[in-house]
Amino acid sequence: MSADTSNEKASPRAEALQEYYFLQGEIGRFDQISHGVKRWSITVCFALIAAGFYRQTAWLFLVSALAAVMFWITEAQWKKYQQILILRIQNIEEYLKSGPVELYTGPRINDHFYSTLEDPGYGWKYSVKLLRLGNVYLPHALIFLFALLVLVLCVFGHVEASF
Repeated sequence: MSADTSNEKASPRAEALQEYYFLQGEIGRFDQISHGVKRWSITVCFALIAAGFYRQTAWLFLVSALAAVMFWITEAQWKKYQQILILRIQNIEEYLKSGPVELYTGPRINDHFYSTLEDPGYGWKYSVKLLRLGNVYLPHALIFLFALLVLVLCVFGHVEASF
């Protein structure tokens, strides 16, 4: 007689592995989002800078600098979300190393995500820390500095543009 296993609940270890691999895929997706934010930042900001030179309009350099900061903050926020998922993966890895069934409480992606966001350790200070990561601030900080440099050159008359 064959046992019907379709109605049986998966073992906690199997559930943990399933959640683990799902989160690994999500972390990779966040990297793709990060690259997309970088591409948009480069495209939009340098288009604004080029338009500023073409139209000889200095305020477009300021808009470019502000846009770079907004893209930079956006990327840091996505990095924060990715770090929260990485923390959950670390929790699952601890369970998989130690093995006791009671340590794994089932898929908790949402619960973990929102409880971590509410944790004071992941507040604005953590977000500022992420802004300083090399893989987050590049290229946004460089675009910001370049746009400000051109704006300053306009103010002092080294680049011909009006406000």
